[in-house]
This record gives sequence, structure tokens and C-alpha cells, in this order.
Amino acid sequence: MAEQPSVLTTTQMLEALHDPANGRVWATLDARYRPVIFGVARRAGLGAEDAADVMQECLTDVVEGYREGRYDRGRGRLRSWIMTIAYRRVTDAIRARYRKADQSPGRRGDSAIGDLPSDGELERAWNAEEERELLSGAMSELLGDPSTSESSKRVFELIHFRAMSPEAVAA
Repeated sequence: MAEQPSVLTTTQMLEALHDPANGRVWATLDARYRPVIFGVARRAGLGAEDAADVMQECLTDVVEGYREGRYDRGRGRLRSWIMTIAYRRVTDAIRARYRKADQSPGRRGDSAIGDLPSDGELERAWNAEEERELLSGAMSELLGDPSTSESSKRVFELIHFRAMSPEAVAA
């Protein structure tokens, strides 16, 4: 039986990415990181259109960089490498927004520095987006499983999406 793309480990994915024709693994990488990158860009203050551009540019950089051998597993995790690329793309988009604004009449000299997220802010946003995606995936699986009771589904939703304490949900 073929392995489901959602359960590929990072090691399996990295090995399979060496084959540029392996559309399944590239789709898995895209599905794993696309929503996280988009969410991080939105949390950094970008509008939906700019965040979508950042997401597309970042994933293009990842594909090209991986194929050109720029990712070295010995230097760090894939997640960290992609996060670094995303940070660069987010900051590029924020700077571009300021350059565009500076070309408007009466607007000169504003600095993008204050709007650039710090490494810590980016990592917190990345972690939050990964957790949100993980929970969303779990909720989708839970809702799609006919053997899961409606009450179990409701408990999961209240605790993980509405941030209620288990004690409050039990009451």
C-alpha cells in the first residue's frame, strides 16, 4: 500500500525531493508549508495579496534552492531553512511597501525598520501557524471519521479551537 503524503517524515521527504519528477513529494512539501508561510506573512502585517505573493516566492525559492543543492541538512532543519527564506521574503515585501509609499507625493523618509518582525516574532508566528495547521488537519480527520462520536468532536473543538479548559468543557 502506498504511503499517504501527509505521513511522510522529513527524512523520507528530503530523500524523495532529489527526484524532480516526484510530483507527490513536491505536493506534500507544498501542502505542509504553504499555509504556514501564508499565515506568517499575514501575522507580519501583509495583506492577503502580498502574503500570497510571499508564499509563492518563498516556495519557488525552496524548490530552486533545493534542486541547486543550497539546502544542507548538516547545517540545520528543513523547517529552519524554509523559515529563513520566508523571513527574507516577508521583509522584502515590507520594504517594497515602504518604497512604494515613499514614491507617493508628500511621503518621503519613512522607514520599514519598525515594521520588520524580529527573528523571535517570526519564530513565534511560525510555531503558531504550524500548530494551527496541525490542529486543523486533526480536526478534519476527526470530523471525517464516522467512528468518532459527536461529543468527542465537540470536546476537541472547544478545547483546541475555542481555548476552553478541559475542566470547563467537562462541566
